Amino acid sequence: MNLAKLLTQDLKYYLSKRDRRELRYILNEMEPVDIALAWKEFSEHDRHILFSLIKPQRQASLLGRLEKEFQEEITSYLSSSELAEIINLMAPDERADLLEGQKPGRLKDIFAAMGPEAARDAKNLMLYAPDTAGGVMTTEYAGVNEDMTARETLLNLQGSIPKERQRNINAVYSVDNSGRVSGACSIMNLITADPEEKISDISRDVKNIKILAGTDIEEVAALFTRYDMLSAPVIDKNERLVGIITIDDVIDVIRDEAEEDIAFMAGVNPEDFHRQKLSGKLKTRVPWLLLAWIGGIVAGGIIDAYEQTLEQAVALAAFIPVIMHMGGTIGVQSSTVVVRWLAFKKIAPTGILRIFLREFSTGFILSLIYAALLAAVSHIRYGSFSEMSRLWLVTGGGIGAVMLLAAFTGVILPLGFKKFSIDPAVATGPIITTAIDVLGLGVYFILATRILL
Repeated sequence: MNLAKLLTQDLKYYLSKRDRRELRYILNEMEPVDIALAWKEFSEHDRHILFSLIKPQRQASLLGRLEKEFQEEITSYLSSSELAEIINLMAPDERADLLEGQKPGRLKDIFAAMGPEAARDAKNLMLYAPDTAGGVMTTEYAGVNEDMTARETLLNLQGSIPKERQRNINAVYSVDNSGRVSGACSIMNLITADPEEKISDISRDVKNIKILAGTDIEEVAALFTRYDMLSAPVIDKNERLVGIITIDDVIDVIRDEAEEDIAFMAGVNPEDFHRQKLSGKLKTRVPWLLLAWIGGIVAGGIIDAYEQTLEQAVALAAFIPVIMHMGGTIGVQSSTVVVRWLAFKKIAPTGILRIFLREFSTGFILSLIYAALLAAVSHIRYGSFSEMSRLWLVTGGGIGAVMLLAAFTGVILPLGFKKFSIDPAVATGPIITTAIDVLGLGVYFILATRILL
C-alpha cells in the first residue's frame, strides 16, 4: 500500500473523529494530485469539510486537477469572491478551463472579483477553443527582447517569476520590438553563456516548432513527439508570442485522446471513465446500444428474408458466425490502424491514397487466405452431399467478399469522418461492426441464392 492510500485512510479516520487539526495537517502535507485521486472516496459533505481545511494555494492546485463533476460541486457552494481568490492562484490554462463552465451571470461577478489584469488574461484564453493550442497554453512564460545580453536576461528573470510557476520555465523566448518570437534559449545555455553575449546569439531557431494558437491539439502532440520538445511557443496570426505549451499539458492531451479513442472503440462516452452517477452512464450508452440493437434487428430481417434459402441449405447457418466474426475483426483492425495514423499525422491527399491501398491490399490478401481455408473446411464437411457440392463456393466466396468489404469499410469510414471533422475513432466501435454485420449477411445470402438455388 502506497503512502497516498495510507494518508487517505487517515483522512477517513480523522473525519469520523471530526479532528480538524489533524485533517488540516495531513491535507497540507499531501500532494494535491494524490488528494484529487482520492476525492471520490469521500461523501459530498466530507469533501466540503476537506476543501475548507486546505490552504488557498493548494486549493487552487487541487481544483485544477479534479474531475469536472467535482469542480462543479465545489464552485457551486463558493461565493464569487471566494472562487475568484482561488482562480487567481491557478495556472492560466486551468483557470480558463474552470471559467468555461460558469454561467454568464456568475462569470461577470467572478471577473469583477478577480481584478482587471487577471480577468483580461482569462478572457483572452477563453477566446480559444479547448481543443486548440490556444486552449491549453499558459501565458506564464519567460520572454525577453532579443537585444538583451545573457546577464540582463538573468537579472530580468530573477524575482519576476513566482516560485510556484517556476516549474513551467525551462526556456527563455526572445522577441523583437514588435513582439514576434525569434528564438528560444534553454535555461542551461543561458546560465553557461558569456554574460555579455546577446540572447539572440545563443537562442535556437523556432521556425519549425512555433505553433499557431488555432492549431488542433492533436497536431501539437504530434509536433512534440516528433521534436522531443519540453515546451513550444504559441503565436498569433502576426507571429507575436502569446503563450507557451509545456510537455505536461501535451501528456494530458495524449492521455485524454487515448481515453477517447478507447471509449469510442467500446461504444461508450469518454466521460464514463470518470462519471460517478448511474444516470449519466445510462444516458451516454443508450444511443450506442440502440445502434447495435437496430443493426441486430436489421440483420435478423435479412435472415428472415432468406428463410427459404436456409430451409433448402441448412448448412449455410453453420458458417454465419465465422463469416460475421472474421468480417467484424478485420474491419476493426483496419479502422484502428487508420485512426491511429490520422491521430498523429497530417496527411496529404497522396498519403490518404497510400493508406487506403495499403490497408485494402492487406484485407484483400487475408480474405483470399481465409476464403481458401473456409472453402476447404466446408467441402470436407459437406462436399459428399450432392446438393451441397457447391457450398464451398458460397462459404469461400462469402467470407472472402465479407472480409474484403470489411477492410474497405474499415478504411473508408475513418477517412470519411475525418473529412467531415468528426472524430475518426467513432468508426472503430459499434458503427463499423454493426455495418459489417448487416452488409456481410446480405452478401452471404445473395451468393448462396445465386450459386446453390
